[in-house]
Order: sequence, then structure tokens, then C-alpha cells
Amino acid sequence: MPYSMKPLLMFDFDGTLVDTGPDIVSAVNEFLAIKKLPALPHATVLKFIGRGLADLLAGIVPEAQRQAQDQKAIEREFLEVYDRHVLNSPRPLADAADFLRHCPYKIAIVSNKRQQFIPKILAHLGLLDLPWVAMIGGDSLAHKKPHPEPMRTAMLKAGVDASHAWMVGDGFPDVEGAAACGIPCVAVEFGYVPAEELIARGAQYRIRYFAELHTIIKPK
Repeated sequence: MPYSMKPLLMFDFDGTLVDTGPDIVSAVNEFLAIKKLPALPHATVLKFIGRGLADLLAGIVPEAQRQAQDQKAIEREFLEVYDRHVLNSPRPLADAADFLRHCPYKIAIVSNKRQQFIPKILAHLGLLDLPWVAMIGGDSLAHKKPHPEPMRTAMLKAGVDASHAWMVGDGFPDVEGAAACGIPCVAVEFGYVPAEELIARGAQYRIRYFAELHTIIKPK
């Protein structure tokens, strides 16, 4: 496949493009109430966002750490609860909506969020019909971030190699996955993990607004 010279930006979803935190927190606490467990503070739940559903539930529900059959049943229960909250209050972060609507680069989503919720939220925000070259969730492939498979799959779909791809995110899986692919990672300063921690982990850049990406994206 010939490689395109048009750069590819791969975006994490929760905490990077969209603030989904309040809806995830409300779903988690409703789920905990169902399980007769105490509610958790907003900040505690945010720490788990970005690692994927299994890690989130393992961190908040003790029984989710048992055998695989129990884990799958708990995941199904939680997804039913989250589906009732998913469109309560998601909002684009920073200047995401304007940047994406006028973006001169190829764009993709590479997230650990369940894939079924990503287009649902994008449609709600009027961002689904943008020219996404790939939309990869945490259950779309055999592996999720920080494994390199999701980013490499998006790069393949976009027809770019590592010299023309960037990962933009707010979590350690973004930094580590980018490193595994040999591509730069851009940390957002408005996400759920402090940008300083992402830089310390290996992110090469940090931004306050998406428009700042224009000063970073320079094809090699």
C-alpha cells in the first residue's frame, strides 16, 4: 500500500476529545449503589478512565477480580447502567469541535472505551460525520492500548507510516502505545491525567488547545 504524505492524528476519546467524566462517575455510583457498595469521589473514578472497562471495574468492584465468567457478567451489568447515562452531559473539550471540523489532517479515534459508545456520543455532539479514517475502541481488536495494535491498525487504514502519525491523548496507555509504535505522543493539559505526569512518562509534546497542534505537526 502506498503511503500518503498527509499526516494522521490519532485521538484518545475520554478526557481528550470529550469530557465524559461526569456521566461515567454517575454511572459508576449508580452501579455501586446497586451492588450495595459506597459511592466513590469524582476524582477516584477519573483515575481509572482510559484503562478500559475491565480495569475500571476491577478497581471499583472487588468481585470483578474473580474468574472470567464473573468479570463478563459484571461488565454486562455495568454497560446497561452506563447506557442510561452516556448522553447526559458529554461535551467537547477545549476547542476540539472547531479543530476537528476544520482539520487539514487525517483523523482517527483510538480509545480504550467500548466502541459501541463512541459513535453514539459523536452523533450526539454533531461530530460523527467528520472524515474519520478509523474509529477504534477498546473491544474493536484483540488488543487495546498500550498494545501497539490499535494505533498500527489506524495507521494502516489511513495509509501512513510512523513518520506521519501522532497520538494525542491524556493517559498512560496513549504514551506507552505511541512509544511502542515509534510515534510521538502529544499530551493534552485538560485531560484526566496531569500533563506533567504524561511528559514524565515519555510524551514529547503538550498542548492547551488543539489549534496548537498546527505548530507541532510537521511531516518528517
